[in-house]
Amino acid sequence: MEELPDLGGQGAFGAPESTDPFTPRSRHLVVVSGGLGDPSSSRQLADRLAAAASDR
Repeated sequence: MEELPDLGGQGAFGAPESTDPFTPRSRHLVVVSGGLGDPSSSRQLADRLAAAASDR
């Protein structure tokens, strides 16, 4: 079997490997614990998640 070249911290096709520390399970826990029962809390959570995603 042919050995793959070292891409220097990059994934397949030269794409950077994911540095996202959250698994889908931990994201679910954050959303559920964020207080989805209260509409104002839901809006705050949505705003914070959007802000965090745009900071990457």
